[in-house]
Amino acid sequence: MAGQDPAAIVDELMMVSWIQGFFNGMNVMRAGNGVLAVEPPDSASLREFIDRSCKDKPTSSILDASIQLYVSTERKAGK
Repeated sequence: MAGQDPAAIVDELMMVSWIQGFFNGMNVMRAGNGVLAVEPPDSASLREFIDRSCKDKPTSSILDASIQLYVSTERKAGK
C-alpha cells in the first residue's frame, strides 16, 4: 500500500473489511444448518485477491468475487 493514493488505500481497506463481514455473515447463516465456519484469509491475502480479481474481471462486483473466494476457501479447507 505504500506509495498509493490515500483514497485508494481507504477503498481497498473498506473492501477487505466488507469481504471479512461477508465471510462472517455467511458463517452465521450456515451455522444454523450445522455447517462449520470458513475462516477468511488474512488481510494481506485479501488485498492480493482484490487486486487480482479486479485485474482479471474489472466489470465483476465485489459480491461476485466474495462468493468465489468463499467457495474456493471452503473447498481448500475441505468443508
